[in-house]
Amino acid sequence: MLPEINIPKEVLFRKYVIERKSMHEAGKELEVSSRTILKKLRKFKIPTRSVSEGKIGKCIGDENPRYINISKNILQQKYIVERKSTYQIARELNTTSTTIWHKLEKYNIQKRNISEAKKIQIQRKFLYKEYIIKSKSTNDIAVELGICPHTINNKLREFSIPIRNRSEATKYKPIWCTGLTKETDERLEKSGIKISKTKKRLFREGELNISEKTKKRMCIAAKRRWEDPRYKEKAVKAIARAQHRRPNKPESFLDGIIQMFFPSHFTINVHGEAILGGMIPDWTGCNGQNQVILHHGLYWHLYKIRKERNNPSLTKEDIEREDKAKYRELGYDCLVIWEDELKSPEKVIDKIKNFSR
Repeated sequence: MLPEINIPKEVLFRKYVIERKSMHEAGKELEVSSRTILKKLRKFKIPTRSVSEGKIGKCIGDENPRYINISKNILQQKYIVERKSTYQIARELNTTSTTIWHKLEKYNIQKRNISEAKKIQIQRKFLYKEYIIKSKSTNDIAVELGICPHTINNKLREFSIPIRNRSEATKYKPIWCTGLTKETDERLEKSGIKISKTKKRLFREGELNISEKTKKRMCIAAKRRWEDPRYKEKAVKAIARAQHRRPNKPESFLDGIIQMFFPSHFTINVHGEAILGGMIPDWTGCNGQNQVILHHGLYWHLYKIRKERNNPSLTKEDIEREDKAKYRELGYDCLVIWEDELKSPEKVIDKIKNFSR
């Protein structure tokens, strides 16, 4: 058995996150393969970059770092001579089919229409066996063949193979009723049909409509319940739990920085373990520290608020002052880190360091 390759987490984080080197470049410097780097990133829970994120700042021969340099000769060779699809070219050049499509338009390369494109050969016998006998979904079959699910749907219509509707499809892939006995499953199915028929009848007869008076009464009762701090905290926790919230890419990136340089200071709170005045901060202080960190995306926390308030002059500083005032009333210090600040990890580290002192 080969000995485990020892790569410190700090070294890997510095090369991959701070210096933004690719797995191949980091592996070359550390004399290991890119696969080993990927395994170490997963082991240390360092968020990996997507293909589009990895191309930022990694392009040659152009001032725009997001520009992908694909020459006209290469594109003509692959698309015209070799007659490859935009999807196949994108896979080879490590980009998206939309980018290839835009490049064809830029170079004025005549694009093939549907009739000229290479037709996918799928036999009726194979499709009938996979879809009808094995009860596979169109998506599962498409994944196996490496094509689009719409193509499978078109082939089913072409071969006159009956397509399952939504209710029939759920019989083959039950989601919530897995493990139930046959008797219980049949009883629940009959009960669901009975309730559905009753609701439809009441709706047709006009008895399911709620009066305006009842709506106002329900609204007043709901507001009264939300005024109770215990009910509010319980409801917010239930909502957060039902949403199955997970950190998004920027939050995972920021959490990697926090866990690397400030592991004993802050803990992530996206699941709503700590609720302060009905608010769920992104990170909370450990060891009784009354400190919270908020991550603000530009769209949801700036552009959308500008539109809602009809105030185009609203700045990030205005939003920060409002958030800090809310948490200050609860006795907490607040630090706001914006999405565009993550482009400079060193400045983010210094900002958190000054805040946590």
